[in-house]
Amino acid sequence: MLCESGGQNLPPNSAGASGYYQIIPSTWTASAAPVRAAYLTSKAEQDAVASRIWNGGAGASDWVCAGIVGIH
Repeated sequence: MLCESGGQNLPPNSAGASGYYQIIPSTWTASAAPVRAAYLTSKAEQDAVASRIWNGGAGASDWVCAGIVGIH
């Protein structure tokens, strides 16, 4: 989270990624998120969705920064 967003709940960037984990809208929606964009929800909700993405098999592959810092 700190690497992807600097620890900030960011609004959408040019790719549409937003929130603490910089999740793109299609991934956010596919993860049964309650609203359309990550940054519009609480940190706790973003944590829960990120956990579902990670545990659902995507792991670090959905976060470029994870690969940079050696998380696989």
